[in-house]
Amino acid sequence: MSTSTLTEHRLAFRAMGTEVLALVATGVDASTAIGALEAVRVEFTAQEARFSRFIADSELCRLNRAGGTDAPSAELWEVLTRAREWWAWSGGLFDPTVLGALEAAGYDRTFSDLPATVSPGAPSHPVADFGDVRLSESGGARSVVLPPGVRLDLGGLVKGWTADRAGRLLAGFDGFLVDAGGDVVAGGVSADGDGWCVALEDPAFPGVDRWGVWLQGGAVATSGTYRRHWALANGGLAHHLIDPRTGAPSTSALAAVTVTASSAEAAEVAAKTALLAGGAGALDVLARLPGAEGLAYEQDGTFRASGGWRMLPLGMQVEVVPA
Repeated sequence: MSTSTLTEHRLAFRAMGTEVLALVATGVDASTAIGALEAVRVEFTAQEARFSRFIADSELCRLNRAGGTDAPSAELWEVLTRAREWWAWSGGLFDPTVLGALEAAGYDRTFSDLPATVSPGAPSHPVADFGDVRLSESGGARSVVLPPGVRLDLGGLVKGWTADRAGRLLAGFDGFLVDAGGDVVAGGVSADGDGWCVALEDPAFPGVDRWGVWLQGGAVATSGTYRRHWALANGGLAHHLIDPRTGAPSTSALAAVTVTASSAEAAEVAAKTALLAGGAGALDVLARLPGAEGLAYEQDGTFRASGGWRMLPLGMQVEVVPA
């Protein structure tokens, strides 16, 4: 089929505390495309209901209140086992056991509901790490046991994981893109026959697109401190990226890290881990993830990129060659 016959269909909605956009490029009838896009909305809604820390009867909230479960859903089990793998890969920098610290920093309700200034609680120092969460499986039976006082926040991981699941729902079209608040997965071609160009904003000037990446298969995600932050009543700012080594918002010299990888889940976790590692350590993190490339933006406005990240001058696009 000639790409000149392709039509773009899109659906935008809100889920997981962010804006989600799903696109397909296809020559099939519109009803098929619209049905598939609606399935993406259903997927995000279902996983938000399962994993949100702000929905009292979500499976995650029930797990946190009970300190464990003997009947985790297949989805919760999958996310927890993947979280264990990422925790090990990151050397502990990726750690979902930071919910108490996140709340102590002031992020105790949805971001849109935070007041103009937040009064933080006492610092919440780590009492355990994700390696202490017990995941047991025997004879088809599974159980999860949290250490005393530990509760989980799986938000970032679940957002990337869900974007990947949504991408698989759309993979049969000529092209698709799913953007979940900056966690982007794409494949195939856009309606004009090219790949998908994903704009990247300048952390120093939020809302201003400084770079872009081309995706024809794979994902990109950005982790940064420059958007989801809040003012503290006692002065200063706090943000949502907790350093599990201190139990406090990260003091990394990096404002943001953008990563391209094979999946949105991998890009999301790698970007967060790289930012927490900070400085030159950010690129060392990416070197441990096959196929990943990244751009680390310093608080002072300078930036550094991994060897496979080919960048054109300011105002142009960053070109990423698909593996």
